[in-house]
Amino acid sequence: MCGNSASSLRRIPKKKSFNHGTWMLVTKTRLPHHREPNEFVFGPTSFGVLSWRLDADNYETDEELKKIREERGYSCVDFGEVFPEKLPNYEEKIKDIFEEHFHTDEEIRYCVAGSGYFDVRDHNDRWIHVWVKKGGMIVLPDGIHHRFTLPR
Repeated sequence: MCGNSASSLRRIPKKKSFNHGTWMLVTKTRLPHHREPNEFVFGPTSFGVLSWRLDADNYETDEELKKIREERGYSCVDFGEVFPEKLPNYEEKIKDIFEEHFHTDEEIRYCVAGSGYFDVRDHNDRWIHVWVKKGGMIVLPDGIHHRFTLPR
């Protein structure tokens, strides 16, 4: 379940590659295909994507999350359970969110269980493949082209 909005935030150190397993995409697929050899991306913030590593088991009481929500002005939380048995019309919805799109507001996603892949188009028109797993929170800036899928 990758839920929308906030939870506890532990900033990923800038010296590491995006700690969720980020690489440039080669194909439009739901599988974790990447360049051979892997071409990891350093500094996703260069195209506006923010990320934190959090304690998903304590998201309801996490003081660090509370602080980030206050600093960034995040006032609401909702949850989306993207599982075949929980999401009506699962196959149709998974196809819809895998289509490239963008929003006029930030997209904030916090994964409290499971994992998923965000594909994000950078300023050089390259797809960056981001694996967000339990404890990962990602913020996509408004206007950035992206898509989302689950591992098979």
